[in-house]
Amino acid sequence: MRVLSDVAREIELYGEPANPGLGRAVIEACRTLSVDGAIVGFRGMGKTLLANLSALAMGKPAVIVNVAKLLAAEGEVELGEISSCHEVDKPLAKWLEGLVGRAAQRVDCNIVVKVEERGLRRLKALVKRLKEFHIMPIFDGFEDAVLRPEKYGYTAPRLLEDFFDLIDIPPTQFGLALPAELWLKLDLQTKSRIAPTHVIRWKVEHMRQFLHRLCQCNPGPIGQLELKNPTAVVNFAEELKQHTPEKVVEKRLEELRHIAQEVAPRGADALFEILKELWWQQNIYADLPRRPGKRVSFLVRGMGGYGLSSDMIERIRAYVYGREELRHLIYELLL
Repeated sequence: MRVLSDVAREIELYGEPANPGLGRAVIEACRTLSVDGAIVGFRGMGKTLLANLSALAMGKPAVIVNVAKLLAAEGEVELGEISSCHEVDKPLAKWLEGLVGRAAQRVDCNIVVKVEERGLRRLKALVKRLKEFHIMPIFDGFEDAVLRPEKYGYTAPRLLEDFFDLIDIPPTQFGLALPAELWLKLDLQTKSRIAPTHVIRWKVEHMRQFLHRLCQCNPGPIGQLELKNPTAVVNFAEELKQHTPEKVVEKRLEELRHIAQEVAPRGADALFEILKELWWQQNIYADLPRRPGKRVSFLVRGMGGYGLSSDMIERIRAYVYGREELRHLIYELLL
């Protein structure tokens, strides 16, 4: 996992990761995962990174198992073929030890395990296998199964049923790194069986400092964004090495206007204003932000001033609040 090496280099340079909020986030994730809990995050929020750092810092042998790789595997495989196995660079190991007060632990990824059962039942079977080696699995990489369940022989309802069966009877003896797309699909009965849970959030001031450290430049208007997503920050930093901040903003706004025209040709101006507000606040939920609430609420309520019919206003509302298509487009713009 290249990002672990990147974090190690940042620690050598700054004495801490370039993202100053990473230490606290690792502590929270480690505390949650070590007691069979789940961390939840939208795409780009650092879920996999936090899971991997937590596995190293947990104080007991733990490994990140990629669910997509496990579902695709057959027969006997080495643990390293379905999981994340890393060499831990000294600066990172030293930082983790200072953070949690114990040495980073790695597991033997040459262990051979037999892939048994089908679908998500494989996860429980693997838990039993790894228990023999005193290794705790943390399951990550659910995204593919959620977005393309048919690839693994599932329908969406069946996937949710099998997930319920997976976590129904505690103690589960494994941790979960869940994409928000899956978490939002779970019913209350299922969610209540997953405890504790930690939803990944980042402070805007930490993300701005992260951006400054990565780009080593004046980010201009990009630095005024309400940055909340580390992957978006990394991507902005790369763009700022090649283009002026103004050019980066201009490119994003052009893409937003194109989306607005595609989605609602007759209401493009109104939808563009809403999408622009979402982008400036880096709102990955594709939902109307509360701040500045008056401005956005006025926009929505006042759409009639753009000459829009009530049907068109409702269509725009539906897209902003609930449509998967728009949410994915917002994701692409952010990340």
